[in-house]
Amino acid sequence: MSKHLQTLVELLDDFDTGMLATRTPYGHISTRPMKLQPPREDRALWMVSSKDTSSVQNIKDSSHVNLSFRRGSDQAWLSIAATAKLNFNTEKIKALWDDSWEIWMDSPEEAVLIELEPFNIDFWEPEMGKLGRLLELAKAHVTDSTPNLSPVRSLHISDGLLASAMVGGEQ
Repeated sequence: MSKHLQTLVELLDDFDTGMLATRTPYGHISTRPMKLQPPREDRALWMVSSKDTSSVQNIKDSSHVNLSFRRGSDQAWLSIAATAKLNFNTEKIKALWDDSWEIWMDSPEEAVLIELEPFNIDFWEPEMGKLGRLLELAKAHVTDSTPNLSPVRSLHISDGLLASAMVGGEQ
């Protein structure tokens, strides 16, 4: 497994449901909660949706999306900027079908896979714990300065790199 893929898998381990942001036909931003599915050999990041959702229509109009996640244990944040591709292949959907999806749709014929090709991943992980961050924010407020919080780490990777690493290629 490549270093980039291992880093991403470790980051996503505690983040499973995030907010998917898409652009509406009117140019507005729309968000909704979406659950990441387990990585597969041909696609590291993907979700499933019903074909008749606004998410799917928005992705048809504009493939640029963003996923954001918050980890409750330490208030870490993860943001994934990606290009989304809709996969309507019913045979693939049937092969991946999970009974938990039945809460959203009755059959694989109603489903679409939303496959993501990330181009940037930003990760912010607090180093000083909740109390330390609170004190730093209070200090910044009192001194009218910018709080000294952890820097954001960025990964610039593509899903092609992730997919090749998943099937054994090292990049």
